[in-house]
Amino acid sequence: MECEVLAEAPYGSSEVVDTLQAWRIDHTPEVPRYVRDQRSDPENALEIGIPGEETFYSLGYGGALNEEGTAVETFFGEYFEDRRDPDSIREMEAWVDEDLAATLSDTENNAGWIILEFDPPAINAEGEYDIQAVEDTWGLPYPLELAAIFGRADAGDDWTFLFLAHNQEPVGDPTYHTYTNGKLGDLDEALQILVQDVSDPEWFIPYPHQVETLDGYDLNAVVALNDHVECEEFDETAWGEGDRFNERGNWGMFFKYKICEPENDNDNGNGDTYDKAGSAWGNNDGEINYHANACYFEYEPGDGTVSEPFVVEMGEGANYIQVGTVSVWDDGDTLYVKFKADEPDYKWGKVDLYAGLTAPSAPAAPGQFAWNYGEDD
Repeated sequence: MECEVLAEAPYGSSEVVDTLQAWRIDHTPEVPRYVRDQRSDPENALEIGIPGEETFYSLGYGGALNEEGTAVETFFGEYFEDRRDPDSIREMEAWVDEDLAATLSDTENNAGWIILEFDPPAINAEGEYDIQAVEDTWGLPYPLELAAIFGRADAGDDWTFLFLAHNQEPVGDPTYHTYTNGKLGDLDEALQILVQDVSDPEWFIPYPHQVETLDGYDLNAVVALNDHVECEEFDETAWGEGDRFNERGNWGMFFKYKICEPENDNDNGNGDTYDKAGSAWGNNDGEINYHANACYFEYEPGDGTVSEPFVVEMGEGANYIQVGTVSVWDDGDTLYVKFKADEPDYKWGKVDLYAGLTAPSAPAAPGQFAWNYGEDD
């Protein structure tokens, strides 16, 4: 298995897919009140900004106040109430059933929202939080600003409700950011995250002196909390002290192998079976003597032709030094054997040849085989 870390946590989103910034709290149908320019750049939400500076993106409220200071067109007030206890906010998540989730994630409503894309996607890690929503509220007490967080694995999928993010636990010195951690639920990964403001403007009526900055959930960033690691598992075909046939993938390893090793098929009764031709035959009390034995090999009729013979190495001496080759072929009636030295000036003093339907028996001294060839043959 080979693994590669594509992104090391924590990491922010890579792209703003789409967004709708709604209104400030003092917006009225007659006099639109826009969010400050500093808070209106959606790319502020791609990474955690500088504490104490307006490097965040304000989503805006899903509703407005009329001239009498009464909420009009409040979209989410009937669902969420002013609870500042984060544990109570967690309980509110249980209220978000499928129907309400579909309503909240409807980007055609009049609340502010933003869709962020992660490259690579945020990963669902068992037993761990997966994503984190970061909000800017510079100190408490302050009314509840609330956002519903949704995710989906692919663009075009239905949104899956994940959790509610809030502003009631700012940390730091001075306090700036509230970090709300959540799971990806049934999603293995999330390519896109939707942050939908669900704050109620009525909660902010007691703060008329701050109307210029009452502009809904102030999203600093959404952060993936787990490394994105991709692993690929391969079925190796062989291992050895050699080089791969290719750089990665389902590879084999090659290594040098000397065929002249005893096999266990006991062709001659004692396991002395080889796939090479050798210079002397020996048997050491029934045990293989690797430095004083000749090697025989098996040839099946039809294995070789005059143009493509069956070829094995030819060794000589106790150390079995390769000095040439033995080529074998047949034409259906006659068996042909050719000895060839690697060096043109090299000569054998004598060559003994055994050919038979059964393996030769050991021990057998030189000169005892049926075919003998001298230097002049």
